[in-house]
Amino acid sequence: DESMQALARDSRSLMAGVFGGDFPVVERAALAIARHPYPSLRARARLMVRLGPRVGRFKQLDEGLVSSAKAVAAAARVADTDGVLRGWGAMVGHCVACHRLYREPGVASDGGKDGAS
Repeated sequence: DESMQALARDSRSLMAGVFGGDFPVVERAALAIARHPYPSLRARARLMVRLGPRVGRFKQLDEGLVSSAKAVAAAARVADTDGVLRGWGAMVGHCVACHRLYREPGVASDGGKDGAS
């Protein structure tokens, strides 16, 4: 979906910035992740039905992603490499946890097949 595609795009930009030591790129990408678009109300309603009682954990993971992305942006703003890396690790942890719990097997975040099961 569009929101996952935006998160994937911004995550790739953030990773490129981290590897390149480009703090302004890291900050911009992290802020984009923190402000990520949400699905339409209709799509959210379908998601809530699909997740049922697991929706609370889904929201916690999203809040954790947003919080850690803001921490990455703040660290990048002051060129704090260690802070960026700590925050990035937390971000990745939230993404992996969410995908492990909720993503449909075999579907990549860009809509293509990734072979996961």
